[in-house]
Amino acid sequence: HNDGSHYNTSNGRFTAPVDGRYWFSFSVQTHDSGGVVQAWVALRKNGSIVQYNLQHKTGGYHTRFDMSISLKLAANDYIEAYARSDTNDGGSTNIEGSSSLLLTYLSGFKLIT
Repeated sequence: HNDGSHYNTSNGRFTAPVDGRYWFSFSVQTHDSGGVVQAWVALRKNGSIVQYNLQHKTGGYHTRFDMSISLKLAANDYIEAYARSDTNDGGSTNIEGSSSLLLTYLSGFKLIT
């Protein structure tokens, strides 16, 4: 759901309509065919990282990240989830999922205080 249209599907940002405390959760799964991979995700507020997770792995394995955080936002602050995987051996990596197989999501809501 995107009640109020505060999530912009073209740039992947949620913009807070009013001041308050918000809860965000996101999950990303990578699909890697490479041997050595650095996979990481970050939740950014107004372009600055507020939470960051990194995994280093060997072999062509999937990597799953799940992250949740409560943040105090002012009206017009924005939140975005960022994910990246890099191989150093010529392998390939990408974010898992499609329109019929949703393995990546971002959700959020304003907490009642």
